[in-house]
Amino acid sequence: EKANFEQITPENSANFIRTTCGWCLAAYILGLSDRHRENTLVRLSDGSAIPIDFGFMLGNTAPSVNTYMITISSQMYNYLLQNEAWSSFATMFLAGFMCIRLYADVFLSLAGHLFTGHRDPVFVRRFIANRLLKQHENHVQALNRIVKRLRHAPVCSDTKFKIENHQKNKIF
Repeated sequence: EKANFEQITPENSANFIRTTCGWCLAAYILGLSDRHRENTLVRLSDGSAIPIDFGFMLGNTAPSVNTYMITISSQMYNYLLQNEAWSSFATMFLAGFMCIRLYADVFLSLAGHLFTGHRDPVFVRRFIANRLLKQHENHVQALNRIVKRLRHAPVCSDTKFKIENHQKNKIF
């Protein structure tokens, strides 16, 4: 994620928002931590946000404050508000979450196979099932809980601290 969003042209803004929403959802479900601006590339030619650095996932945490829930920086949130896109971002995120949750059995099976050799498949399925709030049988309860997490994301003190300290440490 660029600290300077002026480089994203109005023509590429919609793609930037869609792809950022996609990686935010994937990062949340897979438990990617260590999310900060320098772990996202932005292809300026079309606005695609491309996450990088997957060293900490599925419960493995970086040796500092982590951003392992839904990671939306205050800069990204302000960008979405300025472009009147927070509602559409949130709708895409929640729709994607509910779609994956509805097909969780297939997704969990696939994830168990994909991460074989990296983590125990039973652990992977349990971890992702928790992220999909499968312990809540009721879809409405799960939706209410993920909405709360999404609303909290732009004001999360851990995310703010992680981003600010990462930038400060880059100065040295």
